[in-house]
Amino acid sequence: MPVVKHAEIRASRQRLGIKLGEFAERVGVKYKTLANIECGTQKFVSIEVVYRIAQGLGRDAEDLLAEEAGEDGACQAKGAAAA
Repeated sequence: MPVVKHAEIRASRQRLGIKLGEFAERVGVKYKTLANIECGTQKFVSIEVVYRIAQGLGRDAEDLLAEEAGEDGACQAKGAAAA
């Protein structure tokens, strides 16, 4: 399973002004799963989910893939992914 750039996913969604719950519905991923992906607590994500997230963000899936598991920081606060 690929490792994703969770901070990049979160930042891209926030730049689009989309709330986490709304985005989760759009891309067909459970809210908690998407929150865990964005916080980095779920580092490994199926390629199907990566493509759905990328499509929802208007990005190439390859841009959201990390070289290794620790490439960017996790959410600092418990509610940071809910923005």
